[in-house]
Amino acid sequence: MRKDDSASWEQRPEESPTAFKAFSVYRDLGPSRSLPKTALAMGRPPGYKQTLWEWGNKYEWNSRCLDYDRHMEKVAQVEKESAVRDAVREMTDRHTQDAIKIQQMAMKALETMSLEAAPLRDLIRLWERGVRAERTSRELPPEPTKANYVDYSDAVTDHYWDHERDRKDKEGKAELVDLLSL
Repeated sequence: MRKDDSASWEQRPEESPTAFKAFSVYRDLGPSRSLPKTALAMGRPPGYKQTLWEWGNKYEWNSRCLDYDRHMEKVAQVEKESAVRDAVREMTDRHTQDAIKIQQMAMKALETMSLEAAPLRDLIRLWERGVRAERTSRELPPEPTKANYVDYSDAVTDHYWDHERDRKDKEGKAELVDLLSL
């Protein structure tokens, strides 16, 4: 940067429009820039490189190009970081939606099944994994704290196992009654 806060690669007050146009062509050729390439890009004869060399020395083209190249590297880095942030945000949104779908599928299966049927523990684990995935994608700890979460899995599975045990007890009692009545 210069003292007047303008970028060094901008046109200088003492630089003619023709000299600045030549500098712009030279600058925009990138790291492989050269005076002969600049003359060629401008449609000038090879002997024009002497004029370019004079302007290059007078207006410090090399240091200005170095400043420009550094600036463009920073711009590219900011764009890359922005693209990465956008991709991470998109991925996070997608993972959050997937986690919610998993929870909804597990809950639908839990609501429509009979307690004697499917592997209830597996559905509960699926739901819990969906909850963990959603929490993680929302940048929360994967495990909720007791202050904001009630673990229903034990209550549901206890009920399942109690129900299963009660059913077996009734069957056992019925068999016993049948045997005693003989």
